[in-house]
Amino acid sequence: MELIAFAAVFVGLALLAALPLMALLLLADTPSRHPDHDR
Repeated sequence: MELIAFAAVFVGLALLAALPLMALLLLADTPSRHPDHDR
């Protein structure tokens, strides 16, 4: 049962770490953020 709890905590931390990374990638991919890129 300890392995399951450890896996749950690990997955939770991984999701918390991945959410801001995904947000940064989505914000970086928006063309409106790059005024020089609309040529």
